[in-house]
Amino acid sequence: MRDACAKVNLTLRVLRKRADGYHDIDSLIVFVNLADRLEWNSQANAAGFALQLSGDFIDNTPAGEKNLVIQAARLFMQQYEVSLSGHVRLEKYIPIAAGLGGGSSDAAAMLDALGEGIVHEELEVLASELGADVPVCLRAQKGMRACVIRGRGEDIRVFNNLPQISLLLAKPPGMLSAGEVYRCWDKLDGNEKNISDDTNPGSMTLGDLISWCRVRENNLEKAAISLLPEIQNVLDALEESHDCLFSRMSGSGPTCFGIYENFDAVERARVALARAYPDWWLYATTTR
Repeated sequence: MRDACAKVNLTLRVLRKRADGYHDIDSLIVFVNLADRLEWNSQANAAGFALQLSGDFIDNTPAGEKNLVIQAARLFMQQYEVSLSGHVRLEKYIPIAAGLGGGSSDAAAMLDALGEGIVHEELEVLASELGADVPVCLRAQKGMRACVIRGRGEDIRVFNNLPQISLLLAKPPGMLSAGEVYRCWDKLDGNEKNISDDTNPGSMTLGDLISWCRVRENNLEKAAISLLPEIQNVLDALEESHDCLFSRMSGSGPTCFGIYENFDAVERARVALARAYPDWWLYATTTR
């Protein structure tokens, strides 16, 4: 059984839309102790792939060929000219279309399971064909805990010396597809930005890291809020919660996060917000 961990974008600067339809970005990503779980069992006499879904978030998870896990397996077979069959069990605990990279992390876990013995760089090239977040999630399968990604997501710079962070994840009802949010950004704020931030986080205290993040936005927030206004209420509630040091939206949303001094403070905030906003999904966690 493999953990497919959620990612949180502490910062996310979208720079420009590329000719290939993707966007150049600059983002500090951490991986947290919230994970889907994937188990792959190869069966020589099985007829193709059987995908079994369980967990908290299966209602909107594709069960067939649209699932990125199956697409990863198909792409692997095509690339290496092999025939595989068997059973995949996927337990879904990361919300769908939530800005936490659940589907990308699932695909990365599948590639990692199938690619034992294959050079990691080869798998990473394959991962990039499945989506911009899949290569960084594949690195997390190898133990990476934090990184800055640039370009389309292929330029990955590892920073495993960041302090451990205690976070509260908060998501209002509803889902946002990354493509929809990026298209909205193109309309609202799509002017090309020529300045990329080449300053990387180093060995920092938690306070230093928050100061570093505070001056580096997630500039998808405006687009996401225009599509799902409740995101602004989530951000405000996190910012106003007791002991919150910093709050922001992760990825293309709608999940937001608050950073706190320690896990006890996170749990207190979770209990208070759950009482005030019973329809929000709330999850107390730490970085890996």
